[in-house]
Amino acid sequence: CYDLKSIDIPDKVTSIGNEAFYNCSALESIPLPEGVTSIENSTFEGCSSLESINLPTSLNCIRNYAFRNCSVLTDITLPEGVTSIGNRAFCNCISLESINLPDELESIGDRAFYGSSNLATVTCLATTPPELGTSVFNNCSTNLQIWVPTASVDDYKQAENWNAYAN
Repeated sequence: CYDLKSIDIPDKVTSIGNEAFYNCSALESIPLPEGVTSIENSTFEGCSSLESINLPTSLNCIRNYAFRNCSVLTDITLPEGVTSIGNRAFCNCISLESINLPDELESIGDRAFYGSSNLATVTCLATTPPELGTSVFNNCSTNLQIWVPTASVDDYKQAENWNAYAN
């Protein structure tokens, strides 16, 4: 579906399946209905025209490669209920400059933001450091700043894989 620019998803949909919009390079926008709880593997991978997406508050899981290579994605807000971000979920999203990670987040997979070369600000609201995979923020902006709750700074600096970004 290389020419697909937009689509309306029915309200009864609760999951966007594996590779549903894989390489739909013309896809510019897609409103996801409230009730969607997961975005599966490679759902939007390679959607190189997707600039922004509104995620429903019902969302709790973003699986592996979900938004990989969405090169013009600049605006994405993760809802409070998201508890996991899969491996390479936002890998090579080179236009993404900042992201807020919700306070209920429990895990971030390997290389989730790897190669998102303009990612300069990550704000993690979780007071307990989420489980962090390897190389999550590698090859992001050289000026990457990671903000965490003040009372949790030491916990993050000591947590496995978070300690690589302690400075």
